[in-house]
Amino acid sequence: MAHNHLFGVDSIFNSKSMMKKLTIKKTLNSPEILMDADKGIIEIKGVSFLEDSVPFYIPVLHWVDEYTTNPKVTTVNVELTYFNSATAKILLTIFKSLKLIRKKDFKLTINWRYAEDDEDIRNSGFDFAKLADLEFNMIEK
Repeated sequence: MAHNHLFGVDSIFNSKSMMKKLTIKKTLNSPEILMDADKGIIEIKGVSFLEDSVPFYIPVLHWVDEYTTNPKVTTVNVELTYFNSATAKILLTIFKSLKLIRKKDFKLTINWRYAEDDEDIRNSGFDFAKLADLEFNMIEK
């Protein structure tokens, strides 16, 4: 098993190069991300307003791409308090990629958490669900 530590990203690969676990620590303008293939868990929490979101999310997109080739029952927990339009585009790409899990007959649960008074984040969850053609559990916290 190989470990990779780069730019605050910790990832663990097994010998077949499938990424098992990806952890990215939050910063002032980027979210905490936990992706665990063994447990079928994906978590994105915090804020995401990077000037250029693509480099930050490349490991995430790679992990999702690898994971969807051999998925399992999966739970996605998203709890963002703010994100910009660049992040929104990447989130939509992630959600559309995750549809492959359902197509392979595995259960996919997406929990979209938002603050009671945050209509923008709540509405964004509805928008993502519609655009990605996925069902989201809208959870007011």
